Amino acid sequence: MPIRSLFLFLFAFFIIPNVNAQLHRKGVTPVMKGNPSQQTVTNGVPYTIAQLQGKWQEYKRTDYSENSTAFTDSTQLSFWDADSAETQSSGHKRFKMVGVAEIDDDNTLMVAGDPYTVRSINENEMVLDDNDNLHWFKKVDNFFIGENIVTDDDKDEFSGPIKPTLSSIMGNWAVYKRDVKPGIVNDKTWLIRYLNITSKVSANIANATVTVYTREYTDSSTSVQKAATITLNGTNIKIITDTNTWDLPVYEADENNLVFGTKSFRYYCKPTGK
Repeated sequence: MPIRSLFLFLFAFFIIPNVNAQLHRKGVTPVMKGNPSQQTVTNGVPYTIAQLQGKWQEYKRTDYSENSTAFTDSTQLSFWDADSAETQSSGHKRFKMVGVAEIDDDNTLMVAGDPYTVRSINENEMVLDDNDNLHWFKKVDNFFIGENIVTDDDKDEFSGPIKPTLSSIMGNWAVYKRDVKPGIVNDKTWLIRYLNITSKVSANIANATVTVYTREYTDSSTSVQKAATITLNGTNIKIITDTNTWDLPVYEADENNLVFGTKSFRYYCKPTGK
């Protein structure tokens, strides 16, 4: 082989692999580089794992034009130490992923094996991009589990509270849905599962039993049935047991639906068996 041809062959042999090594195939998650505390920068703002310490609850999901996208599986992220994280869904408390937390130099955040691109972080809010949607998180003291997520952007489906009568709410009611805002409920909060309004005492007072529980245990084995007194006062229903009192506005009360609470925490009930 002539010397010139040999030189060109050796040049191509060493250069081409180096060029290929710098290319990423589309659709393949890039390998994380750097160390867990390495800073990343967007518009001059450094991002570090230290900024993420604590619990973050997804409260909104949007497309890239920031149009809201419906979702029921609110993502929950928890960060501790310099490189550790846990992720789970509000709909599946039993399933958690624990692993390493890393921020790469291209704003890629890896949370227990799930990759995101960091769009923004401040003291109380974070926006992450999973290559399909933008996920909006708020920092919380406690996660909420198995609830419908309510955000400040949501429009109230009711025009306002109503004045119910005892006749419209008598019977056995089962809670089938709750609307809550992030941070309102924690695992030790007592929640209503069933409300059985049994007999009238007067025009606005009735006897009842209420089944309550906490989310401290996933299987809700802590459910307790308590005797209760129901009092209607204008637009409010007041439920009193030996340990709890709920005094909440009523938004719907007919033979098929009982809805009471606030926009931050609202119960939706149907007669048992319906």
